[in-house]
This record gives sequence, C-alpha cells and structure tokens, in this order.
Amino acid sequence: MKNLSRRMPYQFQEAAASQDSIGWVEFLHGKVSVKLIEIQSRFCCRTATHTTGREWSTQLARKLQEMSHSQWLYRNFTLHHKTIGYLRLRKEKEVRRQAEMLLRTNQADITQDCQFLLEIEATLRRDTPMESISYWILAMNGALAAMKHERQREQQARRRGEPYKKTHWNIVNGVREATHMRHGGIIKAVAEWTVPQTIR
Repeated sequence: MKNLSRRMPYQFQEAAASQDSIGWVEFLHGKVSVKLIEIQSRFCCRTATHTTGREWSTQLARKLQEMSHSQWLYRNFTLHHKTIGYLRLRKEKEVRRQAEMLLRTNQADITQDCQFLLEIEATLRRDTPMESISYWILAMNGALAAMKHERQREQQARRRGEPYKKTHWNIVNGVREATHMRHGGIIKAVAEWTVPQTIR
C-alpha cells in the first residue's frame, strides 16, 4: 500500500506504511493503524460532524469484522455444503469416474451370478442418487474380489495337483475383502458417501 500512496500527502504515506507493517489480513480482522485513525480524527474536527475519530474507528472495526465473518460463512457454505459444496461435488465426480471404470469391466472378471451388475444401464444417470451408485460400486468390488479369490484357490489347487472345488464365497464376503483392498481411494470415497453428511 505504501507504493500506491507515493503521490499522496506524507501523512497518508505514513499511514499506509504503518498498516503494511500490521498486515492487511489483520486489517480485515479490525486491526486498524493508529495513523489512519489520527487522519480521520483530524478530518472529523475540521468538518461539521458529530462523529469523533474514536467512534469512526470503532464502527470501522465492527464493519470489517462483520465482512470478514461473512466471507468465512460464504467459504464454509460453498466448501462444506452437503449437496452443492465443493467437497461434495468433488467426491461425486470421483465416485462417477470410478463407476464408469467399473462399467467397462470384462464379464470374465466377475462370477456369473454377479454379471447382472454390468447390465444396470441407469447406474450413471445424473438423477441417480450418489448413495445408489456407491452401493453399486461396493457390490462390483465385492464381485471382483470374489472372482479373484476363486482364481487364487484354483491356482493353489493346481499347484498341489488337487482337483479344484468351487466355493460358495459370495458377494458379501467379496465386499468384506474389497474393503481391505486399495482401489485408488474408492473405498474411502464410497464410505464417505454412505455415512450421513453434515455441514461443518
């Protein structure tokens, strides 16, 4: 601010330098330089006003604090709102991205009794609730984990030279397995969607 006040009277340059040393973030919190208050006090004395420099500085500090608080409320609303906040929309984008990837899953990668999951065309419609997509993602990951488990058991049986017996490792157990796997943070994102959201 001092650089911007070079062509102004010395008292304003001095006040600008003083406020620069205090900080303009602090200014928004109501910490106004005494030099600015002195300038305003002299102005009040020269003009026909009933407001003193002290009263002016008190009102200014209050208005600055109100403005700073309003900005904080706006940021809090736009960032944390449970339906249109930035964090919520970012999670929604990530969940939809993961769902699109899973929709391209090869049918051979999941068990036959779970292949119906790939036939749900409405999964990614814009009006589909995020909770529904999240549960679908969990089910898909469960199906993938179940197939992986079956293949591992089949490979182990072949190495031992034993006949492979298909297990009844169902999709519920697959979901349990999937929750311990790393899918680029998808489980964390899904968990956050399935837990009730609140404004912070």
